[in-house]
Amino acid sequence: RVHEAEPGQTLTSGSDAGNLPPLCDIFIVEEGAADQAQVLDALSTTPDPEVGADILLRCIEKAVVGGGPPRLETLVEQLAHHLLVSPVEAVPEAVRLYLVDLSPEELPHYVGEHLSSACNRAAVGLLPSDTSRKLRDLLPPMVVYAALQNERLVRFPEAQTLTHVYRRKNLSSLLELKSSEASPFSEGWTARLLQRRSEEASQSAGGPASPQQAVPAQHLRGFNHQPASSPPRRSVSRERGEFASGRSTVPSGPTLPSHGSRVTLRPNPDAISNGDRRAASRDADKASSAFKGGPFKGVDDERGLSGFWRQVESLVVRRGWELGGPEHYFLLTNLVPEYTLEEAVGRKNPVTLADFSTSVAEIRSALADECGGHFEVEKLLAEPTGRSNQESLTSYIGRLDEWARRCALAGAPLGDGHVIRAFREGVNDESCKEASYEYPGRWPQFRSKALTRAARADADRLAKSGGRSSTPSSSSRGAPHSSRSTPSSK
Repeated sequence: RVHEAEPGQTLTSGSDAGNLPPLCDIFIVEEGAADQAQVLDALSTTPDPEVGADILLRCIEKAVVGGGPPRLETLVEQLAHHLLVSPVEAVPEAVRLYLVDLSPEELPHYVGEHLSSACNRAAVGLLPSDTSRKLRDLLPPMVVYAALQNERLVRFPEAQTLTHVYRRKNLSSLLELKSSEASPFSEGWTARLLQRRSEEASQSAGGPASPQQAVPAQHLRGFNHQPASSPPRRSVSRERGEFASGRSTVPSGPTLPSHGSRVTLRPNPDAISNGDRRAASRDADKASSAFKGGPFKGVDDERGLSGFWRQVESLVVRRGWELGGPEHYFLLTNLVPEYTLEEAVGRKNPVTLADFSTSVAEIRSALADECGGHFEVEKLLAEPTGRSNQESLTSYIGRLDEWARRCALAGAPLGDGHVIRAFREGVNDESCKEASYEYPGRWPQFRSKALTRAARADADRLAKSGGRSSTPSSSSRGAPHSSRSTPSSK
């Protein structure tokens, strides 16, 4: 279990103490992620040590059977894929959001521990100690360098620095493994191994050796012998990391150290504190209770998606909040149906300002898929744009202007000619209609001229009616409200 710690503190998990290091050790995890079981479960995987040992055994087998040195580059790529690339690719995308960087200290330690275990398993009763030592010391830098070339790891900030460092170590290990007589990747290693085995067998067959024939123990190069009648039987104890042959334990090089899972936490400088998030949620709750028009009702909402969205953004700006910020997000969670929120953001919990902005955009996209786009445009174009007898000319022009804006927000901006034609067909006033043919052909300039004339006409009607509300002109008298015209969308 991982407990909370101060920023930068290393956390130790007692569940895997004594085993090989888990994948989480190589990462610097965003502070707060350690409390989430999903993150720990996804990062607690440990590569199977038997697979690593089998990769090494296949390589040695090719060297012995083929008689020539095996391909070192192929071995390194296979080990890098097994230890790092494959486990990292298996991490879910939601968990990768919490991975801040690579740990420059833990990454080589992780690779070294796993390769040491694999080499020890592969070398039991087979390889001389100097060969096993060469592999344990020289393979880790090459595996680290090969893994850093993968796109899943190269995106981390520390990867560039580590690549520069391990490029030199990779070349140094490559030269040493191909030139050292103890390396299975050097020319003639198989012949030297067979000759050494033959000499040791002849010395063993001659009975007790004389002082001149005795071979010092250190010259045996770490071979582990068993009687020919009793073939070695190898079993692995995963809990203790020991190798057993029969009833006795066979030495297998350095004893693996007891290791605890070390999760490095780093505070996220962009994260919004819990206090600020709670304050934003409270402010948004108060604003939503007084929101004009109430929550969004989907396809039945008279405001339409564009009208509702502009209303929300206007409220956010008036309150001094940031568009796409925490208050904007929490306001939407109070005004948007639950199923839409679940489809848009699921159970994801925004932490940074960028997370909140992304969540707001995802909510907007989910609403657009449900009731926006072509559907909303068709509804807007079908709206009546004619003026009723009781509506003033200035109010009518303002409503027409609002209609054009809503169409633009819905993704279907209307041309100037379309709006001007809607005005002439729906103004329901002959004098204003005739005068409009002298106005400019651009809607902003047209609107300015039309508003000026409409204001004068409304004032004249008000004066003629003795201060009462405007009455319909002789040309429009008797025109019913239902006679509003609908402009063609062509």
